[in-house]
Amino acid sequence: MLPTRSSVVRVGQFFLLTLLLLLLVLGRSGNPYVMTLKAQLGDALVPVLSVAAAPFDALRGVSAGAKNWVMVYQQNQSLKNENRELLKWQALAKELQVENEKLRRLLHVAPKREAHFATATIVSAHGSAFSSAALINAGKEDGVVANQPVISERGLVGRVTGSGDRSAQVLLLTDMSSRIPVMNERTREKMILVGRGERRPGLSYVATDSATRKGDRIITSGDGGIFPKNIAVGIVGNADKAAMRVDLFANSADIEYVSVVQYDK
Repeated sequence: MLPTRSSVVRVGQFFLLTLLLLLLVLGRSGNPYVMTLKAQLGDALVPVLSVAAAPFDALRGVSAGAKNWVMVYQQNQSLKNENRELLKWQALAKELQVENEKLRRLLHVAPKREAHFATATIVSAHGSAFSSAALINAGKEDGVVANQPVISERGLVGRVTGSGDRSAQVLLLTDMSSRIPVMNERTREKMILVGRGERRPGLSYVATDSATRKGDRIITSGDGGIFPKNIAVGIVGNADKAAMRVDLFANSADIEYVSVVQYDK
């Protein structure tokens, strides 16, 4: 612990007073040399004591500065920790915002008709030349039954072929056994969307004088009673009427959330 300035001064004063007392006793003799020495000694000791106390004052200042630096450092570390926590919450908020946006877009795809929706996540999906299907985590407990349409935020994905209590199988539009009644949104021509075991299903029953052309939007026609009208499907990818293909809006490879649409009869 550093000695205080006052203690140094007190020690100096003690020695000074002792010397002055000694000189006072000697000064009674009236010796002028003693009197002169006493005055000179007092003048000399005062600045010496002041200089002696200066380093201790400096050290006390350094000590106070060090304490302030430590306090600032601790506050800085605390702010950094708070900033890291805020960044974590910011990342979580952005993730939730993306998820909410996807779920919100799901509601805009379905046609305007009284319906209930069971929102689910695709647990697994597989596709081959012979089979294209997906498994979702919603089932009979959620009202999911066979032949209900399944949509994503982009468009039609497929239809339910079977369901358990908490899961269901979905036949994708690309499956070779998939047949969906569709029509050209622009010309209102009706056709059948046929799965071909590849990324782009084809269009069958296209009239030879069809006005369908590349870029036309394909939607469900509602024929057959399974799929209601106006669910978005895809866009015509080529104008060859003998081998017309559709670029689907919903690609199962990058779909995370789907809704099973339960339309009121």
